[in-house]
Amino acid sequence: MATPPERSVSTSTPQSSPAFRKFMRLKHYVEMMKQGGNLYKWEPGYPFVLSWFSLDSTSEWLSWTKPTPNSIRIADIEDIRVGEEKRNNNQPYFTVSTRAKSVNICTSNWREFEVWYQGLRFLSGLATEMTGLSDSLELMEEHKRINEMIAAVVKDDDDEDETTGAAAAVASSEEEKEAEAANSEPEEAEDECGCGCRREFEQELARLQEGLTQQHNIIVNLLRQNRTLLKTQRKQEATITRLLGDLKEQHKATRTLQRLQESGESDTAMGTDTLIDLVNSQEAVIHKLCGLLSQ
Repeated sequence: MATPPERSVSTSTPQSSPAFRKFMRLKHYVEMMKQGGNLYKWEPGYPFVLSWFSLDSTSEWLSWTKPTPNSIRIADIEDIRVGEEKRNNNQPYFTVSTRAKSVNICTSNWREFEVWYQGLRFLSGLATEMTGLSDSLELMEEHKRINEMIAAVVKDDDDEDETTGAAAAVASSEEEKEAEAANSEPEEAEDECGCGCRREFEQELARLQEGLTQQHNIIVNLLRQNRTLLKTQRKQEATITRLLGDLKEQHKATRTLQRLQESGESDTAMGTDTLIDLVNSQEAVIHKLCGLLSQ
């Protein structure tokens, strides 16, 4: 009997994926920046100044010591651009810019340039994503409060409409009684005078009754439409509340994963792909919320 060929077993692991290796490399760069290093601070028209650059323990601030101590908040960084010209004996440099200021950082070699340039770009991108998510959450919370206020007003209007409908029904009943009473009077009058005014009165009464019936049907239809709209709005509010809960849980998971990655305690299987999946899930939830809010 022929022996079946052995199946090849894949030995690929998350640690061997290019995305995971890139993430671990960037994480190592962040740890090196936290330890600090001597870099050159350069401004056009001024000499190069050797200064100590470092990243704080929370990865939120980039600080330097000379010529005067200063710092830049990572979340405020708007652009990180490689210098167009070579400075300081062809040593590479890049510019970190915020809305308020900018700093030119010159390194001694390309290895230092790779660490600080790629590390700062990585942290700046993460900070931008987290800031955008926080703004979206605040916007959703504000919209939720507005919806609650609208729902309260609509409920009050609904109660008022029901009261008005009941009053209209009572008024209609009284008008019918008055019409019946008026209907009996012409009969007696006709018996007394013997003229043909009874027929004209009956025709006018029929027109009045038809108009009252049409008004009653319109009121009933409006009440039904109002109840349908309220049910639809309540369903949308429940869906928005559920999506907001999902968004908060995803936001918590993203922040927890980021903290674990920064502290080096995260599981190797939860690398960049997991973080990207969480961000994509958050964007999908936000897209659904925007669709509901636009209805």
